[in-house]
Amino acid sequence: MFCLCDGTSFYACSEQIFRPELRNKIVLVASNNDGVVVALSPTAKAAGFKKFTPLFEIQDEIKKHGATVLSSNYELYSAISDRFHSQLSELLSSGDRQYRYSIDESFLHFNTEQKDWFSFGRYIRRKLWTELRVPTGVGFGPTLTLAKAANHASKRLPGFRGVCHLDDNNRAEILGQMSATDVWGIGNRIGARLLLYGVRTALDLSRQDPAEMKRVFNINVANTIYELNGEPKLDFSDVRADKKQIFSTRTFGDRVTQIEELTSALVRHSCNVVKKARNQGSLIKQLLLFAHSRRAQAVSKSVVVTFASATNCYTAVAKEVCKRAAELHIFGVDYAKCGAGAILLVPAKFYQSDLFASPERPGVSAVIDSINQRFESGVKLAASMPVTGQSAMKRCMLTPSYLTCWRDLPIVHCF
Repeated sequence: MFCLCDGTSFYACSEQIFRPELRNKIVLVASNNDGVVVALSPTAKAAGFKKFTPLFEIQDEIKKHGATVLSSNYELYSAISDRFHSQLSELLSSGDRQYRYSIDESFLHFNTEQKDWFSFGRYIRRKLWTELRVPTGVGFGPTLTLAKAANHASKRLPGFRGVCHLDDNNRAEILGQMSATDVWGIGNRIGARLLLYGVRTALDLSRQDPAEMKRVFNINVANTIYELNGEPKLDFSDVRADKKQIFSTRTFGDRVTQIEELTSALVRHSCNVVKKARNQGSLIKQLLLFAHSRRAQAVSKSVVVTFASATNCYTAVAKEVCKRAAELHIFGVDYAKCGAGAILLVPAKFYQSDLFASPERPGVSAVIDSINQRFESGVKLAASMPVTGQSAMKRCMLTPSYLTCWRDLPIVHCF
């Protein structure tokens, strides 16, 4: 049996954990540089607020409803996410498996089929709320796609109240209440084409001929139909393929004119790319560096760094970025944005390095990863990376990092 546990309004609810006065209040979480709304509490959704709305457009609504706006606290969300997935791992027995699908979603696979899954789902929700104060939707199904559909039903359809066990008895009823685009892997573009075949609901999709859908669309749509009918076609290895390109980019909090600031920002983004590449077991062969000015100056420059031997070593990448950053800098230009992107990646386990290449010390990068994972992202960094400065994000409404920073630990007074 597959299970999908998904934290409800994860960013906003994470902010409410250490701020009890915000529970049941309207909370909006802003994007980088406090530009647009990227996360909403359930009460904010009920009040009519929408994601990806620029904050300056809804100032009147914010004042009207007394909403609280907070900057994205990625350190806090990451720490709570680790605890979220760790709590779920405690539910596994020998032979069971877990797959971290995203920061707030985790797939579980239980070998046994004989269980009161609804009661077990209630137990999972209660455990996560008691230990973390994270509301969670829990969905069970015989396939990954049906588990995803059950999770959707647990939070969106009436009567389930956070837990749904989707089986042969209620499959048609639940799928009939879901649109085709609510099905995992069916986007708006495919959904629009499915309408031409009279497919409006997930139930309509499940009744299509897989061979015909494979011919018209692709094998992924055919596998989705099999999965909707209870025939497993996907495994955790098929859920998310390794990325072919990895980018890190961000608009500056203030305009950047000095080459030192630009170089530091490029190194920071490059190290973010290296971290993501290491997480998926990839090496970087080519790295794209770019910088853009504000529109009035209309300056845009880029350079490609090609490594003699593919690497995922922080120090090796930072060294090359420092050498090439001067090629992007023009005196007198106010830079508004920069970034880095691995445009050519190779799998680390299949790569044969150059016999004559300078040897790297992989232990250094491993130590950096372990320190950052244990304490706080960015505690250990390259000397050329900025600690603070103009290139840092504007997060004027940032809450404390209660779980990752010593100075932000909650203080309890006993009387």
